[in-house]
Amino acid sequence: MPAYAHDAPPIPTPAGLGFGAAIAEVFSKYAVFRGRATRSEYWWWQLFSFLVFWLPAVGGITLAIIGGVMETTYGSDAESLYTLGGLLMMLGAITGLALLLPNLAVAVRRLHDMDLSGWTYLIVLIPSIGGIILFVMFLMPSKPHPNQYGLPPTTGY
Repeated sequence: MPAYAHDAPPIPTPAGLGFGAAIAEVFSKYAVFRGRATRSEYWWWQLFSFLVFWLPAVGGITLAIIGGVMETTYGSDAESLYTLGGLLMMLGAITGLALLLPNLAVAVRRLHDMDLSGWTYLIVLIPSIGGIILFVMFLMPSKPHPNQYGLPPTTGY
């Protein structure tokens, strides 16, 4: 084993996590940018993040549209729909802010799992193709050897 693997942070890297375990793992490392994150941990977290951020936001926009249609078509008062829609959009915004740090942390740990620096995440700033490049990188399998960021997961993917 290389010498730098012994100096790696003592953060365990579980492998083959299911949905609930991956969410718990990311929340337990809320703002931890060292160590490694497997594909399963990263992608289960992305699904969770998508659901808790976008569903309230889309629901709020949908209610606002329905309220507008009801007002113009039937002349009915849709104040309560606008209020509920606004509350759902605010919930989505607050959730997005609360999940910002763990989203960045799990992305950096995922890059570490591929033996890349966390600064590689800045590729996302390249217009048009940066996000695509990063997406493809996140699809790549874990490096099966110890690296400067920690030991590889023992099982799973």
